[in-house]
Amino acid sequence: MIKFLVMDVDGTLTDGKIYMGDNGEKFKVFDIKDGYGIKDILPQYGIIPVIITARNSKILLNRCKELGIGYVFQNVREKQVKLREIIEFH
Repeated sequence: MIKFLVMDVDGTLTDGKIYMGDNGEKFKVFDIKDGYGIKDILPQYGIIPVIITARNSKILLNRCKELGIGYVFQNVREKQVKLREIIEFH
C-alpha cells in the first residue's frame, strides 16, 4: 500500500507569511525542521510527500526540488478533487 502525506504550503511548511520587496519580489520562509522530516524521515517509512496548493510559486518548486518532493500540484482550488485523483491513480 502506498502511503502519502498530503500538505498545503502556507501555514504548513511556512509560517503563513509572504514577504514582498519594493519591486514586487516575493519571499517565503520555510521551516527547516519540516524540511528535515520530509527529506530524511518520511522516506524511512515509505511515505511519499504530496503538495497541493491554491497558489503558484517558483519559490515552492525550488524548495520541493531540494526536498525531493516529486508530487507538486499548484493552482488547485478543489484540493479534495485532486486528492481523490491521486488516490485513484495509485
